[in-house]
Amino acid sequence: AVFSDLAMQFFGLAAVAALVPAVVWGFLLFSARGVDRLPKRGLAWFGYAVLAAAIAGCVVPPKTWPLPTGLGGVFGDMVLKIPGFVVGGYPTGLIASVLAVLLAAPALWLFAYGSALIARQNGFPVLEQPAAPDPRDEDELLFDNDEDEGDEGILALGAITHWWLSLRAYLRRRAARRREHDDFEPEMEPRASAWRRAAERVESAEFAESRMSADGRARVEPEFFAAMVNDRSASLDPDDADVFDDDDDMDFAPEPVGQRSTALNAKVQPFRSDAATRVAAPAPRPVPGARVQREAQTSLIGSEQFEMPSLHFLSEPKNVVRDASLSKDALEQNARLLEGVLEDFGVKGEIIHVRPGPVVTLYELEPAPGIKSSRVIGLSDDIARSMSAIACRVAVVPGRNAIGIELPNAKRETVYLREI
Repeated sequence: AVFSDLAMQFFGLAAVAALVPAVVWGFLLFSARGVDRLPKRGLAWFGYAVLAAAIAGCVVPPKTWPLPTGLGGVFGDMVLKIPGFVVGGYPTGLIASVLAVLLAAPALWLFAYGSALIARQNGFPVLEQPAAPDPRDEDELLFDNDEDEGDEGILALGAITHWWLSLRAYLRRRAARRREHDDFEPEMEPRASAWRRAAERVESAEFAESRMSADGRARVEPEFFAAMVNDRSASLDPDDADVFDDDDDMDFAPEPVGQRSTALNAKVQPFRSDAATRVAAPAPRPVPGARVQREAQTSLIGSEQFEMPSLHFLSEPKNVVRDASLSKDALEQNARLLEGVLEDFGVKGEIIHVRPGPVVTLYELEPAPGIKSSRVIGLSDDIARSMSAIACRVAVVPGRNAIGIELPNAKRETVYLREI
């Protein structure tokens, strides 16, 4: 479209005639006859196009002509301005017809020459068969090829260098994106399996239980080395340059025994196991209420008021046996295993309470700062799969900074309405 617009503006209607030599060239090349003297024939082609535009400009343009120039375009008006200086204006009428006839003869000759229809090389084809190669030329060609092999090596080295720089830039960009991602959400570190971590936690719990005394209190063991380090770090002054001077005579006053024992006991902190605080004991069996005891003794005095149905219509609990998997050690092991499963999914937190029930056990998770509740709730199916449970229910504990995780017990107990 751009080429057509420019051709119409510069050559007018002669743009169609200006393309005829190109068609002739294509036919000659297609028939393997070729076109010789390309620079001269190209100039003749341009001259023919200009004269054709001048001839088209001699025709009076119609009122519907959209361009401000004549039918010959810009080049046609430029050529017709030369005789206009002699005539005294733009040639029209008879003068324009005479100019068109005079310009037709050179235009036809330039068309024939520019189209390679005349002045060819004795009528022989331009594209001839190549002559047989000279052996000396072949030797020179081989010598040139040997010289070019070094250039190919340089090109290969340059290509390898380019690939290496591109790969290094890609790795740097990827590392930068990974660092940006780490700033928003910590990457999940590779950890051991949940079962192995659970075993380690159980061993630590057993070690803690071994340190418990008979009355349930933790044995206090003084940390002599930690106390020595704390005393030494507190007594050193970084601005004192003579601390390690062996020539100084430092006299230490004897410290009372009572003060030393008090300071030592202040630095010793008792060790307490998590199992003693977060695992709640199972709820005891409900004792018979006052109504049950009252109905056990039949009253001989009738009552005129409405009497509630007797509780003896409800079934009595029979063969009620506590599940062995709800022991304190088993619940503590499950709590540590659940913590390990949550850490595998990138959820950091601590199980603060374990509340066993007859059907399900509630584990209260206190998440670390920055952990969204929706993220933990969306892991319910994954938690059930990792804990080998049938189902898992996760919800926020109302009014507390805790998330409740309910897992079904291995053995479900029957809850009798009579006990309630």
